[in-house]
Amino acid sequence: EAGKPIPLAIRTATLDGKGIPGNGSFLVYALKGPAKSMRRSHDSGTSRDGSNPATWEQGQVVAENTFTSSLDGSAAASFTLQPGAYRILAKSRDAFGRDISAPLNIMVLDPAASRLQLPVPHLFKPMNRSAEVGETFKALWGTGYDKGRAYVEIEHRQKILTSYWTNPQ
Repeated sequence: EAGKPIPLAIRTATLDGKGIPGNGSFLVYALKGPAKSMRRSHDSGTSRDGSNPATWEQGQVVAENTFTSSLDGSAAASFTLQPGAYRILAKSRDAFGRDISAPLNIMVLDPAASRLQLPVPHLFKPMNRSAEVGETFKALWGTGYDKGRAYVEIEHRQKILTSYWTNPQ
């Protein structure tokens, strides 16, 4: 969520999963999305899909940090980022001195915003995975287009309780 620290858990381990101490760095890159929202490409020869942030080019570094993991291989860090798409790249060296890296793509959203700040055709992000009796299920939905609408169905025990289209305004 925009404006709040985003926790990042790191684990350094051997190939068989045993945690080991280590150190390295994180670079957080802003991703360069298309100028406007694009539908997903169905052309199998296309390597870049403008609707998918995972295929977007890395832009400038917006944050960086270092880490040192404990004896069991665990470490933690956090970043505060503005709404947008980012690639976090953890870098370190293995026991043989070879460079290793692990990328993680994330999207930072602002639940209070009236518009989605990402050029993606649609995004649905549950704020909670389920809701118990008396609780409210919350989710964010948005589109990178100037306007759009969503079809909503509320289902309980394989029965549709209600369905409707949202207002595109």
